[in-house]
Amino acid sequence: AAKSPPNIIFLLADDMRQDMMSFAGNTILQTPNLDRLARAGIYFNNAYVTTAICSVSRASIMSGQHARRHGLWWFGRPFSPEAWQATSPMQPKQAGYQIGFIGKYGMANYQMASEDFDYWAGFDGQGQYVQQDEAGNYLHLTRKMGNQMLNFLDQHGSGDAPFALSVSFKAPHCQDGA
Repeated sequence: AAKSPPNIIFLLADDMRQDMMSFAGNTILQTPNLDRLARAGIYFNNAYVTTAICSVSRASIMSGQHARRHGLWWFGRPFSPEAWQATSPMQPKQAGYQIGFIGKYGMANYQMASEDFDYWAGFDGQGQYVQQDEAGNYLHLTRKMGNQMLNFLDQHGSGDAPFALSVSFKAPHCQDGA
């Protein structure tokens, strides 16, 4: 029988070194959920950032190109509409996937991107860790994003079409001005 296409969940952490997880050899930090995901999924232990500026790095991840090729050197320049259609979120969409984005978008084509996703819970800029739930209670941004992931899976996780979900965490990005 023909195999159905795999569902894809891409997790991106902001400002996180490759050795900041216990499964990667860190003996101080305890990351049991990431450890479990690494054991059950795919962990790229030889992945490197090409540019240490978040917007440029995100453009490289989405385009599969170095900054010299994609030309998005800073926060203010967006993908062209043609280049956007060749990015990692748009390729699965063109192949029939339901696509979602949650979290820190961090690039200039925020409005264009938000319109192309089947599920959009992205935010522009840096975002804030302090959030509120529907009742006005404190909610950490990472928890809110986890709830949004569950919402996406409720909506798209059991349909006929495969899904590709990109989750771009702000954490562990520093927010205290240090």
